[in-house]
Amino acid sequence: MVIQAETDIIKAESELQANKEALSAITNATKSISVLAPFAGTISRKNVSIGQNIELTTPLFDIA
Repeated sequence: MVIQAETDIIKAESELQANKEALSAITNATKSISVLAPFAGTISRKNVSIGQNIELTTPLFDIA
């Protein structure tokens, strides 16, 4: 029983480390994302917030 508990702890610690590394990679990747418009303009309104779930067709910005 003790051996199983130790095995479970090792597995949980390994999964925790993997999840921390995945979160770090995502955080670093999203720190600086350039959004390029197909034409010149000024962003007049931001339509999304950090952490918000969006669909592929969700407009991110309004450009004037």
